[in-house]
Amino acid sequence: MHLLVSIDIPAQGLDAFNAYEDRVLSRLEAHGGQLGMRMRSPDGRREVHLLTFPDAVAREAFLADPERESHRHLWTESGARADTLELERLDA
Repeated sequence: MHLLVSIDIPAQGLDAFNAYEDRVLSRLEAHGGQLGMRMRSPDGRREVHLLTFPDAVAREAFLADPERESHRHLWTESGARADTLELERLDA
């Protein structure tokens, strides 16, 4: 399962967003997830992730991870908004 996550970050929320990412991205591996790519616009207001999970069950386990959830307040404080698009790999 491949996901493209596009995140819009308000300027005043960058510090909280960075703190959230520092704590949460490390939880991917515990659920079989991988961060294939992480890119940010020059102004720091948009970030894009390419994530891979073995299946939907692993993705849901990551989303429900208690440690990840314990940092949700940072996401809320940041005011960030994310759109997720599931993708299929064309080159096998």
